[in-house]
Amino acid sequence: MKINELKGKRLLVLGHPVGTLDIVNYAKKNGVYTIVADWHETSPAKEAADKKFQISTADIEALVNLVKEEKIDAILGGVSDFNFGIALEISEHAGLPFYATREQWELTSKKHIFKKLCKKFDIPTIREFDIDEKLKREDLNKIEYPVFVKPVDSAASKGASSCKNEDEFLIGYANAIKNSPSRTAIVEKYIENMRDVNLYYTVQDGQFSISAMCDRYLTYEQGEKYPPLPIAYVYPSKHLQNYIKKHHPQVVKMCQSIGIKNCRFDFCGFTNGEEFYFYEMSYRLGGTQEWILTEHVNGINAMKFVVNHSLTGMMFGADASKLNDPSFKTPCCELKFPVKPGIVGKVEGLKDIEKLPDVIRIHFRRNIGDKIELTGSLHQLLLGIHLCSKDEISLKKTISKINSLLKITSTEGKNMRMKHFEIE
Repeated sequence: MKINELKGKRLLVLGHPVGTLDIVNYAKKNGVYTIVADWHETSPAKEAADKKFQISTADIEALVNLVKEEKIDAILGGVSDFNFGIALEISEHAGLPFYATREQWELTSKKHIFKKLCKKFDIPTIREFDIDEKLKREDLNKIEYPVFVKPVDSAASKGASSCKNEDEFLIGYANAIKNSPSRTAIVEKYIENMRDVNLYYTVQDGQFSISAMCDRYLTYEQGEKYPPLPIAYVYPSKHLQNYIKKHHPQVVKMCQSIGIKNCRFDFCGFTNGEEFYFYEMSYRLGGTQEWILTEHVNGINAMKFVVNHSLTGMMFGADASKLNDPSFKTPCCELKFPVKPGIVGKVEGLKDIEKLPDVIRIHFRRNIGDKIELTGSLHQLLLGIHLCSKDEISLKKTISKINSLLKITSTEGKNMRMKHFEIE
């Protein structure tokens, strides 16, 4: 299969501010007619696409009609769980190919079902408590606080919260149910003093390889009632070799058991440096856009694989098992910048930041003029910066420089920056 196989194909991308522009630019570069649809009037991806439509991605009927009218060959949902599920549903309606089956999506996107699957293969997960909307007293009495409650089928930390006592739990549980399409929440033991880790897998013709693994650093500045927000993803993870030794074989077996042969997925968990506990798997492209770093370091880009597969049924372009090297030859990082509530008025320092030699990409998740609310979700993230340095000392210097240069203020002139990533 060659890249010119894409020429003349028609791709519909269900819009999302992160990652969609990369998809559109790559597809267009290779002769694909691109269409972006979502409820936004405009966006960078829409302006780059050949055609755009202002249609809510929740409007299934309108999107099904769009697919017919525009003679679409494939649909992608970007990095959004919701849009991924919609893309799968519309593909089923239209008889179009899709790299996830309904069963695979259900098993991996529903957190409680995913955890049951992990247990079958001795993959450790976080302890949970059986609670339903009846909130029976005998069930409530079994809860050992603190706990973390979240919807089983939502993303971007929407509806998630930590709870130290029953009063907080009752509020948090109601919020999780409210944000769950299936009105189902999961209640887990809140694990303290653990490091978040993210793994990124590429599966090509049944061959599993790890593209990257990072350590995820968080801020708790928004308060205990809300989930912590990410401020940095550092590559490679200090825990990579321990993970490969302990859990990589079981993860591969688990994925093989549900018929995964071609895809890219995230595998997320916690570690104390010795033991791991996993809580989530994302079958879609990820909001960290790790492919920016893997292409820079190892010459491999999972986003391109996903586009190729959606239009041809094959993940061609490179040999993933040969190129993937999660140990990375040089240290990399994506800095995230969550902001305080307010209306974004001004972002200063970006021109100087762009000139720094280690900076690969700056991308906005929200825009100037957007109203930011205190939600504890990823909707509080304003922008991200991908970096790659020759060594750890250089990386630390660049991060310090960025922290000193970047200023984010509201329309009222107030500082909106939350606590930045401290390099030490």
